[in-house]
Amino acid sequence: MTETKNGEAITGDLLLDAAEAYANALRPVYLPEIKATVYAKLLTRADMAQLRVKYGDDIDGLTLGTVIRGIVNEDGEPMFTPGQKQRLQKMPYGMLDRMARAVLGQLDVEEQVKN
Repeated sequence: MTETKNGEAITGDLLLDAAEAYANALRPVYLPEIKATVYAKLLTRADMAQLRVKYGDDIDGLTLGTVIRGIVNEDGEPMFTPGQKQRLQKMPYGMLDRMARAVLGQLDVEEQVKN
């Protein structure tokens, strides 16, 4: 039987609730280039499906869409709008890539906060 740390049996609903809480937790992402911390909210499969419909196989579009949708301030409010896409394209690649990887859950803890 699969159990939680507290010894209770894991049900489908319990697992889904835990996964939802995990996905909604904000993760700090330090950008050393500008000495600032932003926050990433993980994208869900549904979010990615919407981005794929919009951008198809356009990697640049998917990357920008990921950042626009998933980078938020400390209150969970989006930091970027689709209208800022052209300005985001002028951002240094390393910064943009780090933010996109954070939103996709691909940063390790050391990369998230280095201050």
